[in-house]
Amino acid sequence: MRRILCEDTVEGIFTGVYYIYLKKYERTCIELKIQGNNENYQLFTIDEFVASDVEKSVKVAKTIQKKFGMECYNSLLRVAFSVEEDKAEVIFRTIEFGLEQEKGGKKSWNLLNNIKNSAIARVFEINRTVKNEAGRYIEFIRFQELSNGVLLAEIEPENYVLPLLAEHFADRMKNEHFLIYDKTKGHALVHPSRSQWEVYQNVFIDKQTLKYAEWEEEICDLWKTFFHAIAIEDRSNRDLQINLLPLKFRKFMTEFI
Repeated sequence: MRRILCEDTVEGIFTGVYYIYLKKYERTCIELKIQGNNENYQLFTIDEFVASDVEKSVKVAKTIQKKFGMECYNSLLRVAFSVEEDKAEVIFRTIEFGLEQEKGGKKSWNLLNNIKNSAIARVFEINRTVKNEAGRYIEFIRFQELSNGVLLAEIEPENYVLPLLAEHFADRMKNEHFLIYDKTKGHALVHPSRSQWEVYQNVFIDKQTLKYAEWEEEICDLWKTFFHAIAIEDRSNRDLQINLLPLKFRKFMTEFI
C-alpha cells in the first residue's frame, strides 16, 4: 500500500492526482490523503509527500473542466474546501472513475449522476454540506461599519467557505470596502472597492479593540427594535425557528447579540 500525502489546498489535492498518474502507480494499492500534523505511520505502507505545484494543479483543473464540465469542477472545489478527512481520496477516485468511463467510450459529462459509485456518492454528500453552509452565511451574515468606512463581518464556519461568499458579495457590493473574517481558520476575505478580492491567512482580529462608525450603534438598535416589533409572541415556534436559523449562525447576528 502507498499513501500519497498532499497539502490541504485545492492545488495540493490536484497536484497529488497529477503525481499518481505521472508515476503510473497501481491505483488499487494507492491512497491520496491530506497530510496531518501528527501523521500515523502504518505497517506495510509507504508514505510519499507531494508539494503543491500550481502548474500541475492547473493541468488537472483544465482536464476536469474539459472532460466533465464546470458543474463537476465546482462541485469538486467545494469538496476540497471541506474539513472532511477523506476529501482528497474521493476527489481522486471520482476523477479516476470519470477517466475510466471515457476510456470505455462512455460519456462522462454527467459524471456526478453516477451516485452508485461510492466516491461520487461521497462527493455529492460533502458538496451539499459545504454548499448549504455557504448558502446559510450568504443569508445570515451581518456587516458592521468601522470608522474608516470598511464593512466588517465575522463568521465561524466549519468548512472553508470564504471563496464561496466572495463571489456573491463582491458582485453585489462592488463599490464597498468590506472584510469577512473567518475566526475558525484565521483567514480574512478582503475586498477593496471596485477591486479584486483576496483571502489572507494567519489573521487575528479583536472586534473589541475596533473603532466603529458613530452611527453604527444607533443602526443596530433600530434593527433590533424592528426585529422584536414584528415578532408575534403568541405564534412563536422555537423548534421551527431553530430549524430555519440554527443557533450556530446567531452568534454574530445583530438581532441576537
